[in-house]
Amino acid sequence: MSLATPEDILEKDPHLKVEIDPDGTSPFPSRAIWKGQHTCVFEGFSLDDKVPDERKAGEAVVRHLLKGNKGHYSPLRWAHITLHIGGFDHNTIMQFVRHQDSAHLVQSMRYTGKRIAETMRLWMESEDMTILQSIHYTRPTGFTYTDRYGQKVDYSEQMQECDLNLAARAYIGYMQATDLGYPFEMARGLLPTGFRQNYTIAADLQALLHMLDQRTKADAQLEARALAESILRQLDEWIPEIAQWYRENRYGKAILAP
Repeated sequence: MSLATPEDILEKDPHLKVEIDPDGTSPFPSRAIWKGQHTCVFEGFSLDDKVPDERKAGEAVVRHLLKGNKGHYSPLRWAHITLHIGGFDHNTIMQFVRHQDSAHLVQSMRYTGKRIAETMRLWMESEDMTILQSIHYTRPTGFTYTDRYGQKVDYSEQMQECDLNLAARAYIGYMQATDLGYPFEMARGLLPTGFRQNYTIAADLQALLHMLDQRTKADAQLEARALAESILRQLDEWIPEIAQWYRENRYGKAILAP
């Protein structure tokens, strides 16, 4: 079996998604950064000068701010992004919410447990594992997985089926507890930590790239690397010149931003 990559995770799991929220995101991020950095070097009031178009502004930001580590990256804070993330497991999300230089909102298991109970009722009628996988994450089969200590496992379909059946027992217990009247906040203690949980990040670009510095490195958890890659794919569209520079110079290198 080949060693799994973040791209394998994203290709094999149709439930994983990351999308930009246009209502909470800078519409012209490169221009915003350009105006911020321009303040430091322009004799006049920066908004009185002619602002380049988005592409030229992005090229100027890379050329004057980023190439050669010419200075601090604080002008990147002038661009702000909101990302809605779906389908990733609770364990992965808990790694990202540790970053305190951005804002995080996570789907509450005090209020949204009904979706899990209803899914389990559907699963019990058919025992179709694809139904269970809509609420529970397992790694794709047919790959070799390793951790930072070098432990490896060749993950087969038989192993995945065993894992899903064990998870199903926990989800059935959760469903039964809620049927008995347990509040969701009590019943959630019965859930396996592989349940899928929606999540939103709001961050300025400097904070987001700092997050990617840590979560794209080779010894980061594979799912965290997959989420980081999904985020960067959104940046490829939102701020392409800076995203290209990041991929070429910082992606996967664990270099912390100045």
